[in-house]
Amino acid sequence: MMPAANLMSIVRDTLNFAERTLGPLLDLFIRLWLAQSFFASGLVKAADWNTALRLATNEYPVSWLDPVTAAIIGLAIELICPPLIAVGLLTRIAAVPLLISRW
Repeated sequence: MMPAANLMSIVRDTLNFAERTLGPLLDLFIRLWLAQSFFASGLVKAADWNTALRLATNEYPVSWLDPVTAAIIGLAIELICPPLIAVGLLTRIAAVPLLISRW
């Protein structure tokens, strides 16, 4: 039987290896998945402006902002930020408006 210290060392080394090899791939997968979902939402709103206005007016109104302005800002966020996240440019800065737009 293997001593506990050796077993823990093997587990630690395996986890470190997985973190170094699979971590970046998992990060890329998550970034692409999030970018795709936000960008698709923006494309749907851009394709039908009346729907975008209806959503900004009824579904997620901003009390201190005109619905047209809110729709334009929301559409800009959903079309500009996801490509930045997908390619890894300014990911933290681009993620903040996306996070705020979902509240």
